[in-house]
Amino acid sequence: MNPKQFLSPAIRFFIAILFLVSAFVKTLPVQSFELTIVAQGLADWDMAPFLARIILALEFLTGIAFLQKRFLKYLFVPGAILLLLIFNAHLVYMMITMVNIDNCGCFGQALPMTPFQAILKNLIMIGMLVSLYYLKGSFTEGEKPFTYHILLPAAVYGFVVGGMFIIYP
Repeated sequence: MNPKQFLSPAIRFFIAILFLVSAFVKTLPVQSFELTIVAQGLADWDMAPFLARIILALEFLTGIAFLQKRFLKYLFVPGAILLLLIFNAHLVYMMITMVNIDNCGCFGQALPMTPFQAILKNLIMIGMLVSLYYLKGSFTEGEKPFTYHILLPAAVYGFVVGGMFIIYP
């Protein structure tokens, strides 16, 4: 068996599970994730529910995206890397400005992680995503970057964000 045939789906599945679990456990309850956002100074209580649901929708959509094969090379892998880099920048900022942080909120209250542990996790995930990018090879048949196909992921994201506000009003 070719290592690419095993490694690429394994990485995709692992990344998908991490993003989906992260999104799910932050909803148990979603108010504690909102409290984390307010405590970290990202938003006030008026904006925290919106920011929480946008972050949850991003993580959920990213997890779902890695369960399928389309748009990976030019949309979802770079998007996930960018998302993890933004999370890392925030974690570094937290480490510099806040003292004695026991839980960064990366996995909600279910799995407390320090910012340093979360940065390490994110760096490992970025390494896996970079390897997935090179394992993917060229674009799949009929798939060209930045064509009208970009509307499908955008529409799905809009649906997921709307669903987050319906499920967690």
